[in-house]
Amino acid sequence: RAQRLHCTGARATPRRKARPARTAPRGRCQWGVPWEVAHGATPRLHGGVIELGASWPPGMLHKLDGALRNFRRTEPQLTAMPLTPREYVERQVWFTPFPGEPVGQLIEQVGDGMLLFSSDYPHPEGTRDPLGRFEATMDGVPAVARERFYAGNFAEMMRITAGAPG
Repeated sequence: RAQRLHCTGARATPRRKARPARTAPRGRCQWGVPWEVAHGATPRLHGGVIELGASWPPGMLHKLDGALRNFRRTEPQLTAMPLTPREYVERQVWFTPFPGEPVGQLIEQVGDGMLLFSSDYPHPEGTRDPLGRFEATMDGVPAVARERFYAGNFAEMMRITAGAPG
């Protein structure tokens, strides 16, 4: 039986109130939501992985691709899935990079549809100029990809349609 976790930054706590709160290691939070989505059992589950940075999703996606390659011949549920685990994550999970992470490089690695702007204002780790820090890493990133990073991906994650009231 899978334990339901509430992830907050580098900590995760069980949602059950009957037991004392315990924390899970950071890696368990990082893999929790993407794994739920990646095996296709929760098609309506979608959301953002916030305050954990975004330098790790390219490696996670690579591992999902490798697991699919290595196990699809022996695990029939993998070949029965309409999408690959990577495609589920790309469709249903978004990530927020920390200011200073190489957003342009990350967009090249995961595409322009998975990253969300986040400043962490008013906390100091958000820096005094998060826009400048992100922009400094986005040379050569097309305007469409920048718009998706700064606004479009958030609207998609929140299911906000163009022209919706304010």
